[in-house]
Amino acid sequence: MDAAVAGSKATDKTTAQVTSLDFSEGSAGQWGSDNPIPGGYTGNWGLAIQGKLSVAKAGTYRFALGSDDGARLRVDTDKNGLTAADPTLEDAGPHAHQIVYANITFGAAGTYDFEIRSYNSSGGGSLEASVATQEGAVPDDDLTSGYWELLGTDGATSPVRLSGTASATAYKAVGPNVERLEPFVVVCNGPNDNPPGTFYDGGPISGYEGAGFLGAAGLNKWPYPDGQSYRSVTLNPVNVTGKKNIHLTIALAATVVDFEDNDYIQIYAYPNGSSSTPIQLAHFHGVQNAIQPWMADQLDHYSRRLTRQFADFTYDIPATATDLIIEVRVATTWWTEIAAIDNIRITAGSTATPATFAAPKLSGGDLVLAWAGGQAPYLVQWTPALGGPWVNLSATSATTLNVPVAGVAGFFRLQSGAAGATAKLYKATLSGGAEVPAVVTPATGTAILSVDGDTLTYFVSYSDLQAAATASHIHGPAPATGNAGVMVGFKASGALGTSGVFSGTATLTAPQKANIEAGQTYVNVHSGAHGSGEIRGQVTPSPLRLTTHTRVGLPSWISCWPSGGTRSFPRRSRSDHGPRMAAVGTA
Repeated sequence: MDAAVAGSKATDKTTAQVTSLDFSEGSAGQWGSDNPIPGGYTGNWGLAIQGKLSVAKAGTYRFALGSDDGARLRVDTDKNGLTAADPTLEDAGPHAHQIVYANITFGAAGTYDFEIRSYNSSGGGSLEASVATQEGAVPDDDLTSGYWELLGTDGATSPVRLSGTASATAYKAVGPNVERLEPFVVVCNGPNDNPPGTFYDGGPISGYEGAGFLGAAGLNKWPYPDGQSYRSVTLNPVNVTGKKNIHLTIALAATVVDFEDNDYIQIYAYPNGSSSTPIQLAHFHGVQNAIQPWMADQLDHYSRRLTRQFADFTYDIPATATDLIIEVRVATTWWTEIAAIDNIRITAGSTATPATFAAPKLSGGDLVLAWAGGQAPYLVQWTPALGGPWVNLSATSATTLNVPVAGVAGFFRLQSGAAGATAKLYKATLSGGAEVPAVVTPATGTAILSVDGDTLTYFVSYSDLQAAATASHIHGPAPATGNAGVMVGFKASGALGTSGVFSGTATLTAPQKANIEAGQTYVNVHSGAHGSGEIRGQVTPSPLRLTTHTRVGLPSWISCWPSGGTRSFPRRSRSDHGPRMAAVGTA
C-alpha cells in the first residue's frame, strides 16, 4: 500500500469524498455507514484517506481502528506534517475484521491532519475508524457499548470529530501477481535466545522472569484430561492460616491474535484445601470471537488485556483461607494462540498500586505534577539530565505538586512509600517591583529552592536585566517590605549576563532553615545597573493541591513541554514497580 501511494507500484486509483470513516466490501464491521470502496474495487485493493480532526478540548483520547485485512492511522499532533514521529495506530494484518486501540494526546484544541492507509488482500474487506466519546480511559470493548462513536457519525458527541469531508483514494493493483515464500514457523525461542524467537502472526513473548516461563499453544490438538476442556497448573497447598491481607500475584501474557471465547486463562483459588469450593479469581478469554485480537478478563469488565509483554495481576484471597491451593486453567485452539504464565506469588500484608504520573499541566507559572497509586508519603525528585544525581524536591502525602517553571529542561521522578523523607519545596517569583525600594526594569526571574535536612538545593533563572548580573543570594531575616543582609550566596552556572542561571547546593544552619520555613527570606539578583538588587522575590512554600486523582490506563511516563502543551507516549503493558518519570523542558 505504501508503494502504491508512493507511485512505485502499478495501480489504478479512484478518489471520492466521504463524510464518515466506515468502508465495507463484503466484510461486516461494527458500524452501519458502510461506504463503498471508491471505483467499485473488489478483492484486492488499498485505501488512503486524508482529512482533518476537530478537537474541542485538549486531552488524551482513545482511538479504535478496525480493518480487514490491515490498517494504519497517523495524526499530525505536532502540526509539522505527517511523519513517522507522529502518534500511530497500526495493525499490519492480514486477518478478518479486527480492532486495535491506542491513546492519542492533543496538546490544544484545534484541527489536526490525519491519514489512514488500509488494505484488503483477498475476499471481503473493511475499514472503520472510531474515537471514544470522552477524554481519558475507556474500556476496549464492543464499539456499540456507548463509549465509542464512528468518526463522521451523525450527531457526534465526542470532543474529537471528523472535520468536514475526508478524501478517500482507492488503489487497485494491476499487472502480474508477485509471489513470496514465507515460513510457517521460524523458531519459537525466546527473544533473548540465540537465535532470537519469532513466528508469523503471534509474535514472541517477552519480559519473563529467570530462564523461562510456561506457555503453550494449540492445547486442544491432543486429548484433554477426562472431563476437562483445558489443561491446568496446580500449586501445592500453602499454609496461610491467620495471615492478613493475603494476595495472589501472577504474571500473565498472551500473543495478540484472534482469540475466541473458548480460548482462555482461568485462575481459581481453593481457600481451604482441595476439598473446599473453588473461587474463580479471573477469566481471560477472547473478547469478541476473532474480532478483537487479545484476551481480557471478563470478571474485571475487560478493563485490562493481555499482551506479549508479561504483566502482573493481583487478586485478593479470603481472610478465612487456611491451606490455599492455586490452580491456573488454560485452553487455546491454534498454533499462534499462545497463553503464558510466570512468577506466581502468594503474599500477606498491604499492597499498593504502582504510582503512575498523569499528564502534567500548566497552572499560571507552575507545572502541576499529578499521580495516582503508590503509597504515601511520596518523594518527588528532579534532575537536569538522566544519568545525573537526583535532587529531592518535596516529600508530601498529597497526590499533586506545583513546581515553578524556571525555563530549564529536566526530568521528574516519584518514589512512593518514602518514609522518613523530609524535603520541602519553596519558590520565589522575582521582579523589580518587589525590590525595596522598587526598581523599574523589564527583568524577571524564578527561583526554585528545596530544603532537605540541612541541605539547600537552589535554581534561580533570570532574564532581561538592564546590565549583566553580578551576584545572587538569599537574604534574611526580613519580610517582603524590608531589607536584610546576605544569608546564603549562590553560584552562577556559566558566564554572568543579562540572562542566566544560578544553581547549586549549600548547607544551612538551624536559624537559616527556620527563617526560610517562616517566610522571612528573599532571593535577590544583583546587576551592574542595580548593585543593591535589580529583581527580588519572597521565598514561600510551593503550594500543594490536596486532591486525590484516580485514573485508569494512564501512560507509564509522559513527556511535556511547558510552553507548548503536552504529549503522551504509548503506555507500556508491563506493570513494574520502579520510579515513574516525566520529562519536562522548554519547547
